[in-house]
Amino acid sequence: MPRKRHISIYLILYLFLCFELIYFYDKIFCLSGEIYAIPQKHSFKLAIDIILNNLKNFISYIFLFPLMPVFWIIDLFSTTWSIYIGIKSVGLYNTFDKLFPHIVIEFPNYIIYSYISYCLMLNFYRFKYNVILKIFSEYKSILLINIFSIIISGFVEGLIS
Repeated sequence: MPRKRHISIYLILYLFLCFELIYFYDKIFCLSGEIYAIPQKHSFKLAIDIILNNLKNFISYIFLFPLMPVFWIIDLFSTTWSIYIGIKSVGLYNTFDKLFPHIVIEFPNYIIYSYISYCLMLNFYRFKYNVILKIFSEYKSILLINIFSIIISGFVEGLIS
């Protein structure tokens, strides 16, 4: 398992940046109360689309780890922008009410696999290729749990929340 202290710092940094970006968006953009995002109806097809999208994201982080900072920045901005639009469109309570069921699974899962990707990337750029194989081997059970979590959270998001 990743070092608890390092992953805690990583989590705190990510949450801090999320809150700061949402605050920044609020100060920079002047949006009216119109609906900007129309949620899709719950369906099995929606759940499968969400699962496939989240699996592509996971695979990108794990196998294209040298590009991890690019993926991380894109995810940070797209996630915070979506939350900001939700807050402006339907309010804070409704936004977090819709997010809550699946984010309980998806967010910790994202933090873990993006942190593993970060560790892989650091070792890659330090030319420690033998460590990369060790990390894959050491975290293979965690990565499998990540895949199952992606599937579960996709069904929760597509069918329930």
